[in-house]
Amino acid sequence: MSKRILVTGSSGFVGKNLYLRLGKESFVTGISRNDLYFTDDVVDIRDRERLHSVLDDRNPKVVIHCAYNLHVDGCEVNPLEAAITNIEGTNNVVDWCKERSRKLVFMSTDYVYSLNGNVVNDEKSPVGSLNVYTSHKIENEQYIRKNLKDYLIIRSGFIYGYDKKGLNFLMQMINSEGNMKVPEDQIISPTNVDYLTESIEGLLNGDFVGIYNCNGNESLSRFDFANKISDVLKLKFRPTPILTKDIENKAPRPLSCVVDSSLIQIATGIIPLSNNSYLKQIEETLTYY
Repeated sequence: MSKRILVTGSSGFVGKNLYLRLGKESFVTGISRNDLYFTDDVVDIRDRERLHSVLDDRNPKVVIHCAYNLHVDGCEVNPLEAAITNIEGTNNVVDWCKERSRKLVFMSTDYVYSLNGNVVNDEKSPVGSLNVYTSHKIENEQYIRKNLKDYLIIRSGFIYGYDKKGLNFLMQMINSEGNMKVPEDQIISPTNVDYLTESIEGLLNGDFVGIYNCNGNESLSRFDFANKISDVLKLKFRPTPILTKDIENKAPRPLSCVVDSSLIQIATGIIPLSNNSYLKQIEETLTYY
């Protein structure tokens, strides 16, 4: 694959990993609201005129949209403010892709299945929302499907990986001083960021379109995954179990978000490693540094 690709939110966790992976074979540009690493142009996606000007100058064939207000509780507390970024900002990106007939890759969430209970969800499962953040993602998906033909919607969740100054769950555990409370009644399918970015690259290589789940193949509770991290990385503490109802979250969280990612695995031929294998790779990284 050799394409001109632009990544919005390129200084974020997923954005910079896509920037690095895709940049090996393609010309990749990154835009972010702040002048940080992996940012070639400082752009706020809420500024439609500035955004479209930069997109016209860079002229990507593919736009991967990662810029988003990812603070689930923050979205719940300030839904109108969050919507300016998540709805209006995303629409600005979609509109440019429509006007210029460009491909869009949109990073959605497995939270869209949060009303379905303890079932395994595929791409045809009903979608619904427990919180504002997820309702924004669903609205984004609908707008994309209405306005674009050449798109990829990637439904993923609980993405983890080594990120020195990052805040993903793995890094929270690594940087924790102990006494970390983790819900034991939330069932997840953890997704390693290397698998996620490799899978997106595979979809782009095959010029696929449509909606794809992209999570790891193992389902377990957040608490069990936290214990796995503690064991493999030999952390000096073990997490403390807690029930979701006892956590003071502003936004409700689903108790089960288990997805079937076989569609993307068949399309790309890429099968995720076990979480143990990914964690052992991360342990080697920690040892190196």
